[in-house]
Amino acid sequence: MTAPRREKKSPPLPRLTVRPEVVLAVGRYALLAAVCAVCYSSSLHGELVHDDVWAIINNPDVRPGSSLKNVFSNDFWGKRMADNTSHKSYRPLCILTFRLVFSALPFLCFHLHFPTITPNVVKVQG
Repeated sequence: MTAPRREKKSPPLPRLTVRPEVVLAVGRYALLAAVCAVCYSSSLHGELVHDDVWAIINNPDVRPGSSLKNVFSNDFWGKRMADNTSHKSYRPLCILTFRLVFSALPFLCFHLHFPTITPNVVKVQG
């Protein structure tokens, strides 16, 4: 006959204590993010305005069929940087973002506005 086995009690888990100042700081950031999101939310379903049509709709570099190399050699408006009529504004990350949105989602202004508003809400926190 064998003696019954005694189960070993595992040591109690350490209690997680949350400092009140941390809770307050997180609460302040959450409130600030919510206020920013509410302020920017009115533009989510807005139309394209001013030069958006030329920078996004009429820009050949934004369309998925164009060469990716052009994004890095053309200006923001899709013109060659060496061209005399080029604005010389070089923003390849912005054009890549537009291109990614166009290739992944159907064209809706919301799909263009949301990725640009989100960093604005986040950077207010920093």
